[in-house]
Amino acid sequence: MIFKEALRSVRNDLFRAFFFWLTFLLTTIFIFLFFNLSYEIGEEGVMTIVTVFMVIVCTVDIFFVNHFYMTSRAKDLAVRLICGATYTYLSFYLLIQVVFLLLLALPAGIGIGWALMPVINNLLDTSITITGDAMIRIAVVIGLIIFWILLFNLSFTYKSAAGMMFNMQSEMVSGKSNVLTVRGGKNAEKLKRIILIPLYVAPLLLLFDPLKPSVICAGFCIVVFAMIFDGAWVPYLNDQMDRHISDAFKNIHIGFHRMNVRYMKKNLILVNGSTLFVYALLDQAGGSNVFTVTILLSCCMVSFLLWFAYLFQYTTEQVRRGAKLGTLLHIGYTKEQLKQILRKEVFSIYGTTLLFFTVIYLPVTVSHISRAAITLPQLALVSGCYLLPLVICMVVSLQFYNRVVDRIRTVR
Repeated sequence: MIFKEALRSVRNDLFRAFFFWLTFLLTTIFIFLFFNLSYEIGEEGVMTIVTVFMVIVCTVDIFFVNHFYMTSRAKDLAVRLICGATYTYLSFYLLIQVVFLLLLALPAGIGIGWALMPVINNLLDTSITITGDAMIRIAVVIGLIIFWILLFNLSFTYKSAAGMMFNMQSEMVSGKSNVLTVRGGKNAEKLKRIILIPLYVAPLLLLFDPLKPSVICAGFCIVVFAMIFDGAWVPYLNDQMDRHISDAFKNIHIGFHRMNVRYMKKNLILVNGSTLFVYALLDQAGGSNVFTVTILLSCCMVSFLLWFAYLFQYTTEQVRRGAKLGTLLHIGYTKEQLKQILRKEVFSIYGTTLLFFTVIYLPVTVSHISRAAITLPQLALVSGCYLLPLVICMVVSLQFYNRVVDRIRTVR
């Protein structure tokens, strides 16, 4: 009975189940290819840092996809708790769903990774073979990921209670969730902008110094980039709201965008910072074709996985946005007007993410080209692996928002 109910739960929410499965599939493929390549290079110097970083990225991505999937099970678990379900029952109920999706993803991921090995070998001047040691490392990392998934789910089940499950809304950072909050005076905001601009430009100029590793300069840019949100970008949005105070339609759009910037700040920095960090390591290849391909693969892996993590976090916020959209419907806004606002909101947050990526990506790319660290096909690959998941996630967000609006309209 419990197996049938668990599988029915997966079938009833194929949207989330599909992305849960897809994330596992991509993670397995990338881990399989990455560790076979990294084993050929060895684990000394920069490669050790990259390996540890890749494991952390996989763990972070799994955390977001697991949270994304489990939040949709909140009311289902609440009903079962009220009906007398025990902690053990709920644990097995979630475990069956996760293991079922894992069993579908792991063999497919390893098979696809195996099939891609000849393609990777065609890009290299040496032949990469699948070794037993590499497979052991792959098994250890996948085992670590499965362990974290089970731990997250057991913790989720243990902490849940019927009252909490019906009102499962993670609070945003205290003091940053109010759409109309403006911190500090205008003079302080202008001073922050004046200070942040040279702090941001200086590392970009150092990128063109052949003696300075690109990854260090890019790291400084990413740190300042994180400061720009609170010090420059949010105050700019505040000014725009004041300037268009009489335009309610535009004010709502800017207000939602400001909420998104504050809510998605960590994910935005995570996807951009991680991709740029790995990309900046290309100038450390030292002529090694295997190292270059490994870094390019890592860059693609980071982009895809963290863009999906971005989507999962943003979709969770979209669900919580339903109450505000319902209020706008009740005060007279039509369904088409709401969808128009939400389209602008989605384009704004994804456009902002792309903008801040581009202003660091372009100088790093020019630096790589000047050092002959990247070719045009490799540049096209990195750009495509960043833009493709961005477009996919943006389209999914638009469709998901339309579903949210349609459901509110139906309830009304």
